[in-house]
Amino acid sequence: MDKIEKEIRDLLKTNINTVHTAEAGTTATNITITNHGLSTGEFIQNVTRSAVLEITVVDANNFTVVSTTGQTVGDSITFLRFKKYYVGQVDAFPLEYLPCLCLYGKSTDMRALSSNTDMWAMSIVIEAYIDAFSKVSLSDVSDNDDILRAQQTLKQLMEQRDANGIALPNTVLGVLRRNILGSNYLYSNAISIQYSKHVIKNKVYFKAIMELKAVTKFSLRK
Repeated sequence: MDKIEKEIRDLLKTNINTVHTAEAGTTATNITITNHGLSTGEFIQNVTRSAVLEITVVDANNFTVVSTTGQTVGDSITFLRFKKYYVGQVDAFPLEYLPCLCLYGKSTDMRALSSNTDMWAMSIVIEAYIDAFSKVSLSDVSDNDDILRAQQTLKQLMEQRDANGIALPNTVLGVLRRNILGSNYLYSNAISIQYSKHVIKNKVYFKAIMELKAVTKFSLRK
């Protein structure tokens, strides 16, 4: 099952964390990328400068970051919708690693199809975590929807849809639905996503759990 988990992890990482090039107009505090599609509070990595930065959207083509020495046109910029992609269950996460995603095998079922063929069905769980207080403003003490916005951000990472109700290609659901065939197995056509609050070592997270099945046949039994 380990191979399946790694393949899905690599598939998600490649398609969700997209790579771009800083365009004319980029400075130490501003990055220009045409039609970037980001939202305030998301993170990017300036690979050229080895810097992970939270962004504030200016317009459809520009966003600002904290001053980054040397940042300029031509820098390689990765959009970090998830900062970390783990294979295996993880008990706790440093807040600076959030939002993050982990994949692990939940169960394996085997059914004999014939005298020499077995069918294996492996349940794969994908979990995503975000800091429940990631959108809370310390300067705003009035009633607000900061907690709700954190929940909404997690849902958008998992399954944000376009005007036609189709999951966007840089969401977890969108990547899986567009690239669902594995190297030597097929996925079932049913995917479920559940959302909940999660407390680990007195830290509060919002958690999304997606489960899918990978099915394969082996003709190894004599």
